[in-house]
Amino acid sequence: MTGIRRRLRHLSDWANSLFPSVRLPGLLILSAAVLMLTPVCRPCLYLSVALNLALVALALADYRLLKAVDQCEAWRERDDVFSVGARNPVTLSVRNRSALSLHLEVGDEHPHEFTADGESPRFRLDPDGTWQHTYYLVPHRRGDYRFGRLTLRARTPLGLLQRQRAFDLPQPVAVYPNLQDVRKYNLLGRRNRLEQMGLRRLRVRGRSLEFESLRDYVPGDELRHVHWKASARKGKLVTKQYDLERSQHLVIALDLGRTMASRLGDLTKLDHAVNASLLLAHVASFCEDYVGLVAFADEVVGYLPPHKGRHQTGRVARFLYPLEPRLAEADYRGAFLYLGQQCRRRCLIVVLTDLLDPESSAQLLHVLSPLTRRHVVLCVAFGDYELAELVSRAPRQQRELYEHAVALTLRQDRARALAILRSRGVLTLDAAPSDLSIAVVNRYLALKEEALI
Repeated sequence: MTGIRRRLRHLSDWANSLFPSVRLPGLLILSAAVLMLTPVCRPCLYLSVALNLALVALALADYRLLKAVDQCEAWRERDDVFSVGARNPVTLSVRNRSALSLHLEVGDEHPHEFTADGESPRFRLDPDGTWQHTYYLVPHRRGDYRFGRLTLRARTPLGLLQRQRAFDLPQPVAVYPNLQDVRKYNLLGRRNRLEQMGLRRLRVRGRSLEFESLRDYVPGDELRHVHWKASARKGKLVTKQYDLERSQHLVIALDLGRTMASRLGDLTKLDHAVNASLLLAHVASFCEDYVGLVAFADEVVGYLPPHKGRHQTGRVARFLYPLEPRLAEADYRGAFLYLGQQCRRRCLIVVLTDLLDPESSAQLLHVLSPLTRRHVVLCVAFGDYELAELVSRAPRQQRELYEHAVALTLRQDRARALAILRSRGVLTLDAAPSDLSIAVVNRYLALKEEALI
């Protein structure tokens, strides 16, 4: 009895996975048209019967040929960690182990919160052939997500029926801050081409250089650093590598208040700030500085003590991963009192916030000024391109006039707050969201070059 039920369930699954193709209804319509001519032409009846019998025979043959789909294999390859706001590659592969050519369409059940480029690919796969296709997903929020099934829809050269087969491939994926900028920095750094990323070279003036080690010459190295004796022994150019006295302290203060919840493009302001924090922390760790973080809203949400070394980038990524904006006013006073208790020595404090609201801007001005007595403070604010568009656009209706006036007032309040900060010894940076990460890192490198930290 159990075997009969299993076979009936298998036949039911088969029936549910079969679909007629476009070709089959067309042939049925042709047969019906021939049948309608029977009153006028008696032989059309026999022709219609012959067509229907031929269709049934071909459909049965197609049904049997579609069993070749059972010999297909499909799998998905992707990174375990995705980067928010970036294009993350996903590679789909299909292998045909049958002796029949198949026309296939592949559908991937990715998290619906992600944006995918392109449509479901269609292709022909020969016997013992393998097909690969890479498409890209853009996640818009950090967090834990899950892939679902990978579906194949197949038809044979006869093309009367289609069969759909699903592969259960549940795979978790975690969306972290933008790790692709970190990987790009590592790659271009090894090739001495950081300018391609928009980053400046670090040239520290007025400090002694201490010999550290030898390494292979790469294009762009200064000839005065070539070790000619070692080059002669090895038969290739070898460069002397120097170390700087450069273990400064950097603390990133990340605002999680309500103003950071608004969206600029596909990401929130906090997402842009988180991506900039991760790249800045990685570059600072690469420069052998101590890097720490504090995240706050109406209270201190978390604190990562400053540490030195390449492993600090991973700690920073894990610290930033769960952070979300809160619908509360940022308590700058409480956050920086806490930070002052934790950081006793001089350091560079990079504050990533938004100066949109006059009241919160006034509170920030009151808190940051005393910090400049012991620390170097850099306040990073978002250049809101939406406000710039509203101000530059000529109003044509009464509503647009109100929007123009509000946008102009907000921009003036913002410019006034930044000017007051600069007058009180606080360094400022106003950058567009798309350029924020590179702008923050370049400002940090400039401060190191000028020996201000």
